[in-house]
Amino acid sequence: MPFTAQNLQGLNTKTIEALLNKLKAKLTIGKLLDLKAKAQHLTPAGSPEEADEAYTYQWALNPAEVTTLLNG
Repeated sequence: MPFTAQNLQGLNTKTIEALLNKLKAKLTIGKLLDLKAKAQHLTPAGSPEEADEAYTYQWALNPAEVTTLLNG
């Protein structure tokens, strides 16, 4: 989607709506982890200590780690 203005005021309404719809359609990390758990027939643990795998906030900030989950 081309960005043709320096700020949102310079964009037309259709472009703004398309951008917002694209952002709404993005998969969140929470949804990704839910899909992984369902696909592997897993249930979320009550705490990170009880879990075989723990996905923390710090983990979520690392795009390489998240990509590894998507590709692995």
